Amino acid sequence: MKEPRYQEIVDSYPCDQGVYGKMRGEALKAVSEFNDLYQHPEASDVIESADKIRSRIVRRKEVGEIVEISSKLADVVNGHSPEMVAKALYMGLCTKHRTLQASAIKAILGLLKLYKDTDYDLRNRAAVVAAHVISQVVEDESLYIPLI
Repeated sequence: MKEPRYQEIVDSYPCDQGVYGKMRGEALKAVSEFNDLYQHPEASDVIESADKIRSRIVRRKEVGEIVEISSKLADVVNGHSPEMVAKALYMGLCTKHRTLQASAIKAILGLLKLYKDTDYDLRNRAAVVAAHVISQVVEDESLYIPLI
């Protein structure tokens, strides 16, 4: 199979996808899983055990904290240059344990894999395309970041 080139990837994304909420692939699955976590069971559904309910509450709290962090990151980028934010993120990350550094990079690559399938318009099209290109390299090179 021919390896896709950058321009082919760019051309595969129309200039303006338009309507918000047109996610596909992995992004759509992620949103569905997130929504399932917050969905309340219907009365006709099987009653959840107390342990399952507690587990769901803990998971909601964990996911909510991560969503809040990512939202704060977007706000910070709004007030500062992306380069300065990248340097500050680097300084914060490089002081952590090496395994945590690897886990953080693995999470960032996972974010890009999801983001390539997100909805977009002309304001974030280049970011979505970049996420696709990086994800393609990761996949083509079978890049693996072990947790040691």
